[in-house]
Amino acid sequence: MADPFAVEMDTMRLREILVILVNNAINLTDVGEVVTNVNCINQSDELATVEFCVTDSGRGMTPCHIERLTEPSMAHRDDAAADQDRSDLEFNMCQELVQLMGGVIELKSTLGIGSTLGFTLIVPRGEIRTAQHTRPEQYTTAANCRILVVDDAADNRMLLGVYLKNQRADIEFAEDGVEALMMFKQRRYDIVLMDMHMPRMNGIEATKAMREFENLQRRSGPQRSAILAITADDSDNDQQRSLQAGCDAHLIKPISRATLLSKLQRFHHGLR
Repeated sequence: MADPFAVEMDTMRLREILVILVNNAINLTDVGEVVTNVNCINQSDELATVEFCVTDSGRGMTPCHIERLTEPSMAHRDDAAADQDRSDLEFNMCQELVQLMGGVIELKSTLGIGSTLGFTLIVPRGEIRTAQHTRPEQYTTAANCRILVVDDAADNRMLLGVYLKNQRADIEFAEDGVEALMMFKQRRYDIVLMDMHMPRMNGIEATKAMREFENLQRRSGPQRSAILAITADDSDNDQQRSLQAGCDAHLIKPISRATLLSKLQRFHHGLR
């Protein structure tokens, strides 16, 4: 057996990728199993090639679905297949994160048998360090901006948290419109990132309620929060609905980190 060794990589980004891939595999597997494998397939004195694979025995995909999924842009949303659409959007988010780490996701799937999603990263070798008890990672810094992320999907919240991690921002999370509205009434946020499709209270309803609360509090100008819709709904009517509800911008999923930060800078110059 080869001697163990350490590698250096962006563990936060890797964790986000694997969480999304495993969660999607579980959601699409009614019977059977989901297996995650990590293998070092090559190494030198300075570099290691590490392969990550998530395999499931779930529904699988048709060749047309695979072709559509690996295209640069997603097809228009079909409300009759919302679960699959979410899975497709999250795959594209993972693909972008893997590309930022220097790899590409490869997808193999057979309808009715299952799927394998894998990627390979070439990373520098490092020193093995003794494990230490540390505080969990926080999304809070010496903040000059308060951001509320509202989304019922845990992996979407985590992805936006990764995008915003290195900003001088205090980031909080809500799982639906009801929770977001309660938090909004207790604390003023500079920016709210609002998903549109959520249980209990959707994004349109939550945005209207937040604007009504601001009116009652006579908040205007700099005291008024910027609310940005982040949604897969990409039609002109969808955009008009969110803007009429009180959103300041309508952003389409999947969204890159660069695009998100560029939009946020319009509303808060402390972000970079």
